[in-house]
Amino acid sequence: MRIVTFFLLSSAVFAQTGQTGMLSGKIADEFDEPVSGASVQAKDAAGKQFKATSTATGEYTIDKLPSGVYEVTVTALTMKNFVKKDVNVSGTETSRLDAKLVQASLGTLGEDDRLTTAAYSRLGSTPPSGPVPRLIDGKPDLSGFWVQPQGGPPPEARPERAEPLPWAEAIQRERRTSNIRDMPAARCLPFSITDRRHGKFVHTPSLLVILDSEEPPRQIFLDGREHPRELNPTWQGDSVGHWEGDTLMVDSVGFNGLAWTFDALPSTEMLHVVERYHRTDLGHLEIEIQIEDPPVFRKPWTQKRIYNLDPKEDLEENICTENNKDPEHMVGK
Repeated sequence: MRIVTFFLLSSAVFAQTGQTGMLSGKIADEFDEPVSGASVQAKDAAGKQFKATSTATGEYTIDKLPSGVYEVTVTALTMKNFVKKDVNVSGTETSRLDAKLVQASLGTLGEDDRLTTAAYSRLGSTPPSGPVPRLIDGKPDLSGFWVQPQGGPPPEARPERAEPLPWAEAIQRERRTSNIRDMPAARCLPFSITDRRHGKFVHTPSLLVILDSEEPPRQIFLDGREHPRELNPTWQGDSVGHWEGDTLMVDSVGFNGLAWTFDALPSTEMLHVVERYHRTDLGHLEIEIQIEDPPVFRKPWTQKRIYNLDPKEDLEENICTENNKDPEHMVGK
């Protein structure tokens, strides 16, 4: 007991000197790719917390840390928590702590060794090369099995920072803190049309269908129709599209406000999504997504996705409710 008391007194003496240090590092996943938006928390012996969030390159910095010993916790969506105890920080110096996060197992994919969606999205074969295939009407044919390549999009194509309103940001923070305990997909519910890792496109001149083993089928009508005047709110919304040159413009409204958007942010029934699909060649597809939801965001914001064609892959049947062991194993707090 005397040793513990001495330790606490020593920490207090350090804090009283006014000397502060800095803790910095990089957050990466099991593929050594940077993890952006991870929450980093340093807690001292008295329980005081100092926080930071990782950048698009995975870097973080917590400055003005009183000298002492800290327990550092890193949390990120779909990842298991990283905890490191006895991290020493000395005044006027910079301490470094890097963290590698691994994917949390999702029971909805079964209790076997299959890859999680996020891990799978970083794999895949080399995309084929060649000209853009065309439909009978001369428009680009978007058909195929598309997957995000290893490492995700290049830095210049990565999502710009969203500007959520305070109430939405509070929900996002709570979801991050609980390690996405209430993620819809863990309960066999759709996740989000704005955050797909992969999908099979079936394309005809009048209809584009996007199939995903973990999401409901999505229909994009290309026959010139407009949105119905009275919409029945749904998870996928109502999507209609038209061509501007070789770029397919898709407008989607009529959402039910229950799905998450990017990075654990909430949505409302006022969500409006505009997408631009452009197949640059046989093996590559670019999608630009503009998200507008006035009750959630201060202004519309855009993210870009780049997908590779993987002709060797196809959808596997996944009946979530048959083997949904996820809720009881969620690593949330």
